[in-house]
Amino acid sequence: MTLWWVVLIVVAVTSLMWYGFIQQIIYGYPFGTNPASDPVLIVLWLLFGIGFPIFFLSLKLTTTVTEMAIYVQFKPLMIKQQTIPFSEITSIQVETYHPIKEFWGYGIRLSIDGAKAYNIKGNHGIRIELKNGKKMLIGTQKTDEIKEVLESINIQ
Repeated sequence: MTLWWVVLIVVAVTSLMWYGFIQQIIYGYPFGTNPASDPVLIVLWLLFGIGFPIFFLSLKLTTTVTEMAIYVQFKPLMIKQQTIPFSEITSIQVETYHPIKEFWGYGIRLSIDGAKAYNIKGNHGIRIELKNGKKMLIGTQKTDEIKEVLESINIQ
């Protein structure tokens, strides 16, 4: 997740927690006008000063295309990868889309029409319609590679 505004939020929250931890726990000066107790501040520091940035650094969208299926995994939010067999796909295309306008942001999202999106950054993706009527979009930064693979297995 390398969107500048997300990185800014993560850095700001993490920096604030580290500053508060150092000021109150290390130097013994209360952090803020209504300081939390030391144990509460330590828990907040562990969650937002360490856990929060680790979580965002670990976000990764992996898409694998084989002759039989597309495999998607959004780590660490999805434990198991999702398998989309080509036999279940009625339509697939690589295109430019509007993540904010269509899905109200990034991550694992739902649009107003029920389409599911897996995206981390950018505005390029694989739009898929399934035989059961479900729709999905998988974000990608490798549109040329995806197009080549889909063409080589006669999918597009």
